[in-house]
Amino acid sequence: MTMLVLDTESAGDQSSLDPLLRNGAARAFALSYAVWDPGVSFDRHFARIGTAEWKPALAFVKRMVADKTISKLFHNAKHDVKILHFAGIDYKSWKGPLHDTMIMSYLLDENNSHNLKDLADRYLQDGGASTAPARKLTEQLSKLGPKNKHRYDLVDPHVLEAYSLADIDMPAKLYAHMHTQIERTFAEPYDVEMKLLPLLVDMEMVGIRIDKERLAVAWKLAEQRRTELSVQLEKRVRNPNSPKQVSAYVWDNADMSSAAKLIEAGLRSGQLDAERTLFCRLF
Repeated sequence: MTMLVLDTESAGDQSSLDPLLRNGAARAFALSYAVWDPGVSFDRHFARIGTAEWKPALAFVKRMVADKTISKLFHNAKHDVKILHFAGIDYKSWKGPLHDTMIMSYLLDENNSHNLKDLADRYLQDGGASTAPARKLTEQLSKLGPKNKHRYDLVDPHVLEAYSLADIDMPAKLYAHMHTQIERTFAEPYDVEMKLLPLLVDMEMVGIRIDKERLAVAWKLAEQRRTELSVQLEKRVRNPNSPKQVSAYVWDNADMSSAAKLIEAGLRSGQLDAERTLFCRLF
């Protein structure tokens, strides 16, 4: 079974991955990929925008992702598929099986970190060596200041290449370790998750249309109601901006039969849901 292992690096503001901000600052800046024939070969490649390798690399990946006989492997596939879409590889052109070590991690251990570097430390014998390029990159980015934390275009190209190639090495190693466990215990849920992934990408790319005029009216009404409640609270609580004082007032003055029912119903998760309900009844 031939697999294409993929990872992208993007430069700029990550918020501009929002499909409504298609002309934003975030863009594909580097691409690493490997054609992996498990047990036989792992042929790695790296390309950075502006170099002679960039366009041929994109063209090769574009052909490979459209081949339904080739499986594709990522860590956080949804992100990379969107980045590649903005680089010219239509997200609707992807064919064949998709695999994602992040989703595998969520299924196998939902309570732990699903960060690639943390997974390498947890599951791989050479975890420290695998994550060394990431530490070097982080060191360089930290020197650029918080405003440039995604400016991969400002770091040493050799450091970026080592980091990007490690980001395809680790998913391949993790896949070899985790896929057997997935097949044994979570085969059906994993299959459902991966079939849903293209749908989630589609939803995020299309976005949600919002009625701005109706939203503005709702916002105005909510602000009016907030002002009314603030006036009432000022008469009953010394500091209406204190969550502790407001909470004490709500529980001291609520109908305790109602409070008991809410708690019994399991709504008092950290008191928040019950307090909201009781607050609305008081005012």
